[in-house]
Amino acid sequence: MTLATSSRGPLALGAAVLLAGAPAGAVEPVERVLIYWMAYDNDLTVLADPILDMIEAGVTSPEIVVTVHVDRRGPGGMARIVITDQGRETTPLPWEEGSAELGVLRRELDHVAARHPAARYGVVFLDHGGRLDEMSHDEHGGASWLDPRHVAQVLDHWDDTHPGALDLVFLQQCGKASLETLHAFGLAADTVVASQAVIGAPNFYYTKALGELSAQPTWYGAALGAAMVRHDRSDMYRTYTVASGSGLAALPSHIDPVLAPLLARGSALRWTGGPEPVWTYRGERYLDLFGLLGLLYADNGLDPEPVETLRAWWDAQVMLTHQVSPAHPRDAQRLSGATVLLPDAAGGWRSYADFPLYQQTQLALVLDRLVR
Repeated sequence: MTLATSSRGPLALGAAVLLAGAPAGAVEPVERVLIYWMAYDNDLTVLADPILDMIEAGVTSPEIVVTVHVDRRGPGGMARIVITDQGRETTPLPWEEGSAELGVLRRELDHVAARHPAARYGVVFLDHGGRLDEMSHDEHGGASWLDPRHVAQVLDHWDDTHPGALDLVFLQQCGKASLETLHAFGLAADTVVASQAVIGAPNFYYTKALGELSAQPTWYGAALGAAMVRHDRSDMYRTYTVASGSGLAALPSHIDPVLAPLLARGSALRWTGGPEPVWTYRGERYLDLFGLLGLLYADNGLDPEPVETLRAWWDAQVMLTHQVSPAHPRDAQRLSGATVLLPDAAGGWRSYADFPLYQQTQLALVLDRLVR
């Protein structure tokens, strides 16, 4: 994630302080709770207040509650901020330091479900993106990164054990629209939003998207995700993917027929290189899914029909919205909505072997062949 300057100055947090824990009496469910996990115990901490201001400006309906779980730079602990149409309330959590710790995430999710029952929930993860197994960087906690594999499992379990539907996960971090990561979160949420490439910060969709949600609080995750990416500023992103969770969950049975002819080539599998990586990070290269498959089929003289069939299914059943920045019009044709990780060496994928997509498909075997 890269930082952008904003003309908005910081605004002091609301002074009201809530006691932690569930309320004594029953609470009437609202239509929508949106949970922001703001792991800003790093260089992004200066953007926390401008984002909070933009969120607060957009929430104008009593049916919308936004909770922001913010970890600022330094050892001062976290804070839980609740934003409604009545304003902002803050609970300091000085004992909670680890925004990259699964236990902290679980506790905060459980608190939200108990304190703020809703028909629909969405979770947005702000911060830097890292390697395939890294998200939400924390400089001062017990762990440095959350692991997307484990976060997806936590969300899936949370959705299964609490009322209300988890219908949106937005990975608002660089490079998180890898096929491996999208599929993992598609097993947990109805809609998954992410970007194949670099995205900026702080992003500028909050007020308009939440304003539209306030006017239509019964929106499902797909509509809310589309509004979020539609209203971001064009210099903040190249493309956004809004994907169907059920489509992503069905991916294994559709992609293996495309991989089989490549594996059948054995040691004769040819790859002339390309396409150009969409996202790189600490030695990891992420190539566009269909750009890579198309080149592999061409390099090996294979009938492209399986790739074309997969692409037609992908566009119809997985991709709900492909938002391309007006600043990057060529990406509408160049990028398909998902990347795949190219291992840095043979066997380099093995540390990621428990990603569900690698367990359920032959994708890792094909990628491994390319770097032997």
